[in-house]
Amino acid sequence: AIFRLMVLAVHVVLWCVLVACVSNIAMITSSTSEFNMNRKVLTHFLMRHDVAKPMRGRVTSFLWQARKKMADKSLYDLVNQLSPPLKKGVLFAVHHSMVEKFELFKQGPFVSTSQQFWHEMCMHIRIKLFAQFEFLVTQGYVPEGLFFLRRGTVRVFVLEHGEEERVDLLVSGDYVGLEALFMPTESSGAMSNALTEEICEVMVLSRVAFDRVLQVRPEWWKFIEA
Repeated sequence: AIFRLMVLAVHVVLWCVLVACVSNIAMITSSTSEFNMNRKVLTHFLMRHDVAKPMRGRVTSFLWQARKKMADKSLYDLVNQLSPPLKKGVLFAVHHSMVEKFELFKQGPFVSTSQQFWHEMCMHIRIKLFAQFEFLVTQGYVPEGLFFLRRGTVRVFVLEHGEEERVDLLVSGDYVGLEALFMPTESSGAMSNALTEEICEVMVLSRVAFDRVLQVRPEWWKFIEA
């Protein structure tokens, strides 16, 4: 009788595993089918409006790359359900490689409060994908925020009298747009352009978000404003 119960228990476990696997496969298949359907609808829309084939190709390429990064996008939805301390810890683990690079935030009042400052910054950073040949920063305009390159390459150049003068080529670990965090909104804007050379994965900290971080401690705000 005991042997029969053990056999029955094994069968039940195997059945549960099988049901779980089938359920996961169904979810993946459904997700893939939905993605393909949306992609085809968008492609048809672009063709109907006579969008050139190279541009349609870029859109398709971007969609496939973006689909691979859905885990990062879903991360924020899941993290928002965590307790505040746990949420802060997770986002710091994801983004700390960006915030710890800046020597400016290791001076003045940040010397004794750097860990708190970095954790606060990480709460406001978001990961975004940019298609090939998109401007992160445009010469003469105030940047949206600080862009930290996780993957891809970005060409930095200046336009003078219609001629392009290359300044730098940014790779993983580099950043651009730091001045956006301090630049007055009425300023003349960035001195150069930053253009993606391929699909890029970028961590973004907006000026608005940075201002919120500074308001956490008055000494941070005073130091930056000075």
